[in-house]
Amino acid sequence: LHDAHNLTSKIKEIWSGGDLSLLNLYSRQRKPVAETAIIQQADKNRKRMTEKDPKKRREYLAEMQSITTDQEKLKKFLWKSSMFEGLELASSIS
Repeated sequence: LHDAHNLTSKIKEIWSGGDLSLLNLYSRQRKPVAETAIIQQADKNRKRMTEKDPKKRREYLAEMQSITTDQEKLKKFLWKSSMFEGLELASSIS
């Protein structure tokens, strides 16, 4: 969704006479976000979901439970998992 919004705003600007180089900006913004936010999170999720060791699964559950009891950890987790962190990264790239 974030990508669609980013790309749509650039296409709208191009449509209104903006420079086509905005599409290059989209690519420059998209790549680091995909590498740092999306791919890393997907790998972490895949590892967690395929973990067979009961001890490691309990450790992950305990980590998640600790997040829910700490407002700062919870806010950071939600910010990152909602990919707002990636939006900040993308907006810092020109």
